[in-house]
Amino acid sequence: MGKIIKKMKWMFGICLAVVVCLGVNNVMAEETEIDTSVFEYKENEDGTITIYKYTGTDETVVFPSEIDEKKVKKISRDTFHSGYDPFKHVIISEGITELGSTFYSCENLETISLPSTLQTIGKSTFSGCIKLSEINLPEGLVSIGDYAFCDCFRIKNINLPESLTSIGRSAFHSCRSIEKLVIPDRVTQIGEGAFNLNYDDRIPIYGNPDAYIKTYCDADYNIKFSCINHPNIVIDPAVAPNCKEPGRTQGSHCTVCGTYIVKPQRIDANEQHIWNDGVIMRNPTAKRNGEKRYKCTVCGETRIETIAVLGKGSFIAHFNALYKVTALSAKENTVEFTAMQKSKTNVTIPSLVKIDGIIYKVTSIAKNAFKNNKNLKKITIGDNITKINANAFSGCANLKIIKVKSKKLKSVGKNAFKGISPKAKIKVPSDCLEKYKKRLTKKGQRSSVKITK
Repeated sequence: MGKIIKKMKWMFGICLAVVVCLGVNNVMAEETEIDTSVFEYKENEDGTITIYKYTGTDETVVFPSEIDEKKVKKISRDTFHSGYDPFKHVIISEGITELGSTFYSCENLETISLPSTLQTIGKSTFSGCIKLSEINLPEGLVSIGDYAFCDCFRIKNINLPESLTSIGRSAFHSCRSIEKLVIPDRVTQIGEGAFNLNYDDRIPIYGNPDAYIKTYCDADYNIKFSCINHPNIVIDPAVAPNCKEPGRTQGSHCTVCGTYIVKPQRIDANEQHIWNDGVIMRNPTAKRNGEKRYKCTVCGETRIETIAVLGKGSFIAHFNALYKVTALSAKENTVEFTAMQKSKTNVTIPSLVKIDGIIYKVTSIAKNAFKNNKNLKKITIGDNITKINANAFSGCANLKIIKVKSKKLKSVGKNAFKGISPKAKIKVPSDCLEKYKKRLTKKGQRSSVKITK
């Protein structure tokens, strides 16, 4: 260990591009004289050199790869006097493999060039280097020590090499300008608080979800972990806004890390109510309008809708049956039986219905009125029915008794009785038997179905 009291010539190559990047304009790729008296060092057991102090005053410091024909291996801790040294730029020559807390609190350090041979950045190496804004870590770097970049407020981008295996505790503590860190797969050791910015905030971390970094992030709920290559992306459907709640545009996210691939955009709430199906408060008649009340399922607001007075084509509900108005005049009012609102085994289609003081003749049975009704066993057809439309009783497999009271039946539609019970009997008025046999035969029922009086 000793101080060199002499000057020696040192050959080293510095790429002009690196020099320009570092802002060091007075160092060229040429034979340069270095005053090694500004370095204090010791010789290691293996014959290599460890530099442990710099006493110079130059703005640019170049650490040589050899001193006295011995290779420099390490730059040790406390190499500089204090945080107020005048130097701004540092170049570390090839061959040096390890840095201790070399630049701890070097507040004037702005740029540094690291050698490709560097393997270890030690404890607090760059801690407190508040003017250092950029650093390129070489491939081959294996370890970043505790507090290595702590309080490096200005560093924005830092690329961690694939060779890296360990990151010490609080290594990037308070590096508030770093927008994200991509952690290599080989990193299997990470110290506590390595990415802390403050009590409840962390540097955003990116990595492979199958690597150790995902396990580390899962243990710290304040770390925002994102996959490098998102393995499972799903669509987030758009949601329409309504009278009370905002909506959003369509987006997508990774189900592994939750990161938005396309972030949905908020759509402010508007005046669009979502109405329920409504409740009829008053049925319409031929003389007055009806009313139907709707309620917004979001805010509870209600509105009343007017149902126009009944006319031809209007539907009327009466005693679990639905009728369609076919004629409405001072001379005669008629309806068609359309459907049952509640399934029964025994149904009578009336001759007349009285609704809101108006009497209607029931003159027809609608197409598909009872189609596939498995509960129906007996049907009585009223006196005023003149027409049974197609498929009216098709598929009524348990229908065995059909009683036709009407003597006015003029037509029966195709397949009106297709699929009824093969043991069924169609009973008709005795004086209409022969006439109705012609009208009711071959309407889809089996030949075993009897038409009797």
